[in-house]
Amino acid sequence: MAESPLTPADAPVTTRAPNICGCGLRWAVVLLAAVGAWISFDLTRQSIGYAATNPLLGKFCSADAGDCASVLQSEYGRTAGIPTAVFGLGYFVMVGLWFALVGRPRRRGAWMHLPIALATGYGALQSLLLTLVMANVLHRWCVGCATAHVVNFLILLIVACMWLRPKPLGETRLPLATAGLLAAFCANSLCVLGMRLLVQQQMTASTQNELLKIVGDPEYVRWSHSRAPRVDIPLRDEAQPDQRVVICFFDLECAVCPKAGAALNAVKAKYGDRVYIEYRHYPLNSECNPAIQRTSHPAACAAARAAEAVRIVGGDEALSTFRDAVYARRAPLTAALCEQIAAQIGIDAAKFEKALEDARVDARIAEDIAVARTAGVNHTPTVYLDGREVITDWSSAAPAWDALLSEPPVAPAANEP
Repeated sequence: MAESPLTPADAPVTTRAPNICGCGLRWAVVLLAAVGAWISFDLTRQSIGYAATNPLLGKFCSADAGDCASVLQSEYGRTAGIPTAVFGLGYFVMVGLWFALVGRPRRRGAWMHLPIALATGYGALQSLLLTLVMANVLHRWCVGCATAHVVNFLILLIVACMWLRPKPLGETRLPLATAGLLAAFCANSLCVLGMRLLVQQQMTASTQNELLKIVGDPEYVRWSHSRAPRVDIPLRDEAQPDQRVVICFFDLECAVCPKAGAALNAVKAKYGDRVYIEYRHYPLNSECNPAIQRTSHPAACAAARAAEAVRIVGGDEALSTFRDAVYARRAPLTAALCEQIAAQIGIDAAKFEKALEDARVDARIAEDIAVARTAGVNHTPTVYLDGREVITDWSSAAPAWDALLSEPPVAPAANEP
């Protein structure tokens, strides 16, 4: 009996095994891109003076090991004024995000993967060029840089394998590819722009630190003080003829004034009666200071009134204690807090409230402001020694004051008061 031919329903069903290898290649690229981004991020940090968070870089790129610093600070370590590693960070983020969202090329729509393939090729070319620079131009090796380049070469190798191997069935849809490309591009741009902003902030901070070193240098302070114009500032009390006269215009809400106050307290403790120190109000608040166009310290006038009320009740010593207590506070300054501080230093609440209504409070503040305006004061703290302004870093002012007070007062010029 002849066998009947198999019908389609009777034919054996063949199933296509899932392409585990292809899926593995995709996520291998994502993993390598994450490693490359981490290394590039730390190389960027090191380029602008921060310590590495990556154990590999911390071990091989420290100050005592490797030549990472010399490579990163070379002319090849920066592009368009920012660390070259920033562009590496953006590149790795872009590649990793593309393969995480879109995946590997498929038979239909493979052309949509060409931009990222070209990007990996260009990235590998840059890695090759920078590696040759380390070997033949700088003659120094940055372990972190070399590791990032190796990661980049591995990514190129895997991407090439994806294109050379038979592509899996399916289709890369245009909306997904477009979204992936936009996401990758935006991530790249955000990384580059964000790190550029970080670099600029670090450069600004570095410049400020260098400026503070100059301003805090005792020789510079002495030089600038000797050349500052002399202004005649009338004193509330009479200083002794042999005393050096220091006048500090301050604001109780000023962020730098506590440092200036601490420095002047140290000067008084060290030099005693050789120095006469007088504090004058200059609140940066248009409510009581007509010279201020834009209020930056909303509680400054209330604090100045509270300080003068404390002086009326307890005298100059109580005022000094109040001022130090205000500067030592942690909470934002308010009129209520000033009242609490006055009570804490032993000022009677009823007398304090009565003193606030005393006409002498506003009169004294207005007098100080008028004197400050005549002298040309426009910021706080502004400190004068023997009529000449002292400009220094108040965080470490002791050496500068030692230099200033170790010499006799600067003689006034012929055209000075």
